[in-house]
Amino acid sequence: MRDDDVLTHLERRLRAALRPDDERVRHVVEGALSSRSGIDWPRRLRLVAAGAAALVIVAALVWPASAPAPRGLHVSGSGSVIVVTSDDGGRWVVNTDRSSEVRGAYVIVFPQ
Repeated sequence: MRDDDVLTHLERRLRAALRPDDERVRHVVEGALSSRSGIDWPRRLRLVAAGAAALVIVAALVWPASAPAPRGLHVSGSGSVIVVTSDDGGRWVVNTDRSSEVRGAYVIVFPQ
């Protein structure tokens, strides 16, 4: 028994989609032959503006979340030795003892 000429449900749906009805064909032909350009610029401009606004909002929400949080630094010490400890366990020891007298000296620590 040959059933090659019997269409399955999927084949019937595919043929229906690929063969438009007469009303759809008429609509496409009228649109192609009309003198109107077919581009609705105010509507397209509104869509572009809405898309740009959505992109800015998403970027504003994602950008701060992707920046790493600054590490906390704790400065302690007395005398000429200053110890700077970060929250992740890093430690820097700064010895401010100098052979010459310097007044107004500052130590600035940048974690790397």
